[in-house]
Amino acid sequence: MPGFKRRQLEGSEELFRATTGDDQSGLVELSVEDLRWVLDGLQALRFPERARSRLTIAQFEELGRLQERLRSYLED
Repeated sequence: MPGFKRRQLEGSEELFRATTGDDQSGLVELSVEDLRWVLDGLQALRFPERARSRLTIAQFEELGRLQERLRSYLED
């Protein structure tokens, strides 16, 4: 696009700063598999009309453990 100039967002360096882990900043550590569950859930919310296969019992239980783990972060 002619004439388009990028601008530095003020405060964006704060988004990428290293964390020490000493404070209770609200960060949650998730595994790659946990992130896949969250992304699949978001995809289902965005596009509810798309057909999805049913979860196996093991997947259902794993998703329940992730849900409880995330809920525990909110209660702290």
